[in-house]
Amino acid sequence: MSTFSDKDFDANGYSSSRPTYPPSFYQLLKQYHNQKGKKKLNQRVIDIGCGPGTATFQMVHLLNDGNITTPQFDEFVGSDLSPVMIEQANIELTNSKSSNINIKFVVGSYDTVGTDGSLRKFDLVTAVECVHWFDFEAFQSHVYDDLLFPGGTIAIWGYADAILVDYPDTDEITYDLAYADDQLGPYWQQPGRDRLRSMLRDYHFDSERFTHIVECHFDARDMRVNRNDKSMKNILKICNRCTLRQYESYLKTFSAYHSWKQDIKNVGKPDPCEAYIDELIKMHPELARDTNIEICWNTFYKFATRK
Repeated sequence: MSTFSDKDFDANGYSSSRPTYPPSFYQLLKQYHNQKGKKKLNQRVIDIGCGPGTATFQMVHLLNDGNITTPQFDEFVGSDLSPVMIEQANIELTNSKSSNINIKFVVGSYDTVGTDGSLRKFDLVTAVECVHWFDFEAFQSHVYDDLLFPGGTIAIWGYADAILVDYPDTDEITYDLAYADDQLGPYWQQPGRDRLRSMLRDYHFDSERFTHIVECHFDARDMRVNRNDKSMKNILKICNRCTLRQYESYLKTFSAYHSWKQDIKNVGKPDPCEAYIDELIKMHPELARDTNIEICWNTFYKFATRK
């Protein structure tokens, strides 16, 4: 996605303000991956579209249950088309404590990384919060042909469109901020954003090449009525408690917001994210920018095994 490659894109702000993924989800992924055969050590993982390494670094620890002395997964590669994101990932790698794990980050496209012979095949291929930008057929063909061992796992997941769980009356202005024509709506790169909003429901792994296919979608509004429902056990639930100020920082990581700021015709106009937070506080005077709220995202994941 071209915006994330802009030299002035705030990759550090993106890394610090975007949500991470719950440990329970990585256990779900690991359970799926291991159920197909005896667990083995020295497995290799590639995280395509890794951005600043958010999921990559989580997987190093959570897929290995914190054990980096004798890890099941001992080699990780993160790839991303954006040099800005890879630079940020390498900064975080320098500061990480994963010395026993082989981790590297490379600049590369979702449909070409590894085709030059520089990478061996992998046991697990992941692509997180990025597949909506890909040609899905080219992506899964590349994974099947060039990246994944037979019996290996492909796992994709993502999120979009957070809601304020305890304030359903704010859903409309939240939607307007993101999609209204006079706000950020025209600044999303399409068709990628629409694909993500639909949680990739129209995109499926090819059953001729993959088996044991699992798909799961979660509507964040279900948190308002089914918060303790056991049926929500195997979902990808991404919910955070944060201040309104931190939520505003997250909104400003939108690629559409970055593009809005770059548009010269918006010079001097009120900042749409700041105006949105002001409107929330106007609607609920008990709120302030340092008030804690709960936000929750629509999510999806898809797992499959290479035949």
